[in-house]
Amino acid sequence: MSVLTDHEVTAVLDRQTAVMEMVAGGAPLADVLDSVVAALEDLMPASRCSILLLDDLGALRHGSAPSLPSAYSAAIDGLEPGPFAGSCGTAVHLGEPVIVVDVTTDPRWEAFRGLAAEHGLRACWSSPIRCRDLVVGTFAVYHSVPYEPDRRDDELVRRFTHLASLAVEHDQFDRLAGRIRRRTKTEPLH
Repeated sequence: MSVLTDHEVTAVLDRQTAVMEMVAGGAPLADVLDSVVAALEDLMPASRCSILLLDDLGALRHGSAPSLPSAYSAAIDGLEPGPFAGSCGTAVHLGEPVIVVDVTTDPRWEAFRGLAAEHGLRACWSSPIRCRDLVVGTFAVYHSVPYEPDRRDDELVRRFTHLASLAVEHDQFDRLAGRIRRRTKTEPLH
């Protein structure tokens, strides 16, 4: 049973439909992820969200963060997952959500406290984005004050993390299909 009101469920469905129409229409992944992030920020006032995606070498790279300071996004681009890598790097490392109510006191944020303070970030929780049981990135929610997510927040983050996973998986499939098409066009006929 959902903890969302009927009005909130309708708003979520409207935003999910708009994102899936972008995916079906062939919009670039960056644009789709920006829409996913913007949709959650609309439904969760005072939040700033981001999506980081794992690259081929296992580092987290910028996927979307339109309302976070660009200097912050640039500073964490290339983050290596690990047990003390903030919320996102730790979520990838553990393969499970990481909730940090206050980055100034959580040991997983020790190396990033100054960066967070410089950009007015005080709370962050991050959920792994999965495609076919593999972690491919994270969906993070930031607040400028200590903040503990409630059941409504959890439900919204779960739904939009899943939406992000569908967009990423579709993009991966499209890129693979494109490589196969190019390869088949260049192979000689026998």
